[in-house]
Amino acid sequence: MENIEPDNAQVAQLVRDAIDLGYRHFDTAQIYRSEPGVGKGIRDKIESGDVKREDIFVTTKLWRNAHGTDDVVPSLRSSLQELGLDYVDLFLIHWPTAFQSGPNQFPKDEVGKFQYASIDYLDTWKIEVHPYLSNSKLVAFCKSHDITVMAYSPLGGFKWRNGETEGPSIFNDSTIQAIARKYEKSPAQIALRFQLQRGVAVCPKSSKKHRIAENINVFDFTLGPEDMNRLLACDRNYRLNAEFPDHPFYPFHENF
Repeated sequence: MENIEPDNAQVAQLVRDAIDLGYRHFDTAQIYRSEPGVGKGIRDKIESGDVKREDIFVTTKLWRNAHGTDDVVPSLRSSLQELGLDYVDLFLIHWPTAFQSGPNQFPKDEVGKFQYASIDYLDTWKIEVHPYLSNSKLVAFCKSHDITVMAYSPLGGFKWRNGETEGPSIFNDSTIQAIARKYEKSPAQIALRFQLQRGVAVCPKSSKKHRIAENINVFDFTLGPEDMNRLLACDRNYRLNAEFPDHPFYPFHENF
């Protein structure tokens, strides 16, 4: 499990491009190492007068080794310093499974086993939602309690195993491709529109300007009820991110 250092100059440029295209919510995290680039792009557009800070919604996240009571505030302050911002709009718990507190973000014991922390809580984090994991029961529960759901990995993706990718891609799905042809849109646009019509906010990731432009161009069409049902039927309960199932507070054993 290695951290890939991003090119934060490129990240800053992508953020500037995204603001020009109309994006106003930017998602980053300590573990992504992209906070400096995200912050730089936002600050540049504020300084140029194109946007105000209050126009931008910034999310960053607390990593697993800082769930302890004494660790949270210092971790947030570190993120603010990396971003070069006075505040963030949302500070999420990145994952519900905590690691041992300390400077090591992936602490292991002498035999290479991850060192967990017995920290349990009820709080809020984004949930994985895409056509192969509709998470309908959890989405319905949240709606019934007036909780807004934000989907991470709304375009699906691959599972990573020892540096290799595995698993199905929604972009190759025949149903999604057929619906994309019908509406003259890309499979990605269909996947994003699907979530928006379910009342689920989306947080797609891209490192290409033309894809960033494509991903925001989803408000000029509406999927019909039949196509929404066809997309719901794509559900395979296929979870991309379900690490550390032996953690004492692993949440995905629950029937949600």
